[in-house]
Amino acid sequence: MDKKNQLTILRVMISIALIIFILLKVDLYRMLTGLKSVNPVFILLAFSTMVISLFVRSFLWKTSLSVQKIKVPFRFLIYLNIISSFFNHFLPTSMGGDIVKAYKLSKYSKKNVKSITTVIVNRMSGFFALITLSVLGVILGFELIKETKIAIIVFTLLFISIACILFIFNRRLVNKFGFIKRIISSFDKKGIVKQFYESFYIYKSNKKKALFIYAIALLSQTIVMFYYLFIISSLSLNVPFLYLMIVVPIISILEMLPISLNGLGVREGAALFFFTKIGIDPASAVLIGIIIYMLRVFVGIIGGLVYAFSKR
Repeated sequence: MDKKNQLTILRVMISIALIIFILLKVDLYRMLTGLKSVNPVFILLAFSTMVISLFVRSFLWKTSLSVQKIKVPFRFLIYLNIISSFFNHFLPTSMGGDIVKAYKLSKYSKKNVKSITTVIVNRMSGFFALITLSVLGVILGFELIKETKIAIIVFTLLFISIACILFIFNRRLVNKFGFIKRIISSFDKKGIVKQFYESFYIYKSNKKKALFIYAIALLSQTIVMFYYLFIISSLSLNVPFLYLMIVVPIISILEMLPISLNGLGVREGAALFFFTKIGIDPASAVLIGIIIYMLRVFVGIIGGLVYAFSKR
C-alpha cells in the first residue's frame, strides 16, 4: 500500500473516530427527534444559498482569471465548481476539490502556473474574507463571546493574514530573506516557484481588480453565514447573526485542516464546541454540523452526476 492510500485511510479513521467520540457526548434520541422535526422550508432556503454561492464563486474566479489574461467561459467555471463538490468528499479537507479544479483548468487553458494561481488566489481571498468577517463580528458582538480565547484566535489569524499579504506583495521584504531564495533555487531548477510568485505579484499591479476580488469573496462568505442561519432556523433554534460572523469563519478554517475527509468530524466537533457556548443543547449543536454535511453530500451527488454525464 502506497503512502497516499495510507494517508487516506488515516483520514477516514480520524473522521470515524471523531464522529463516534462526538456522538457519545450527546443524546442520540434527542438528536434523531430534532432531525425528524426539521423545517424543510429553511432547508430549501439553505440549498438556495448554495446555488447563489456557486454563481458568486464562479464570478470571483472569472475575475481572478481576467487578471492573468485567461479567457474561460463562465459556464465552464460553474461546471468545475459543481464537480469539485463531488471530489471534496474523496480528497483531503473541505477544499480537496480545488485540486480537480486546478487540473481541469490547467488542461483547458494550457497555462498551468497561472491557472493554479487563480485557484489559490480564490482560496486565499476567501480565507481573508472569513477573517475580516470574524474580526468585524468580534468588534461588534464582543459581549456574545463567553471566552476571550475566541477573540485571541481571531486576531491571531488576522495578524498572520496581514503578515502573509505584506510578505507576498513586498519584493524588498522578500529579497531580504536571501537564504530562502537560495534554498528554493537549490531544488527548483525549472524556476516554477519563481513563476508562481510572479503570477501572484500580478495582482498587486491590478489593485482595483484585486480589491474587487476581495469584495466578491466577502459577499461569498456572507452567503455562508446565511447558509448556517437557515440551517439553524430549520431546527427552530436562535443564534445571533453576529455570533455566526465570529464562529463560522473559525469552523470553516478548521474544516480546511488536512486531517479528515471533507471536514467530517472536525466540523461537527467545532459546532458542538461553539454553539453550546451560546446556549444550544449538545444534540442540536451536533445536528447543525450533520445537516450541513448532508446538504453537501446531496450537492456532491449532483456534482458526481454532472461529472459522470459530461464530456471530460
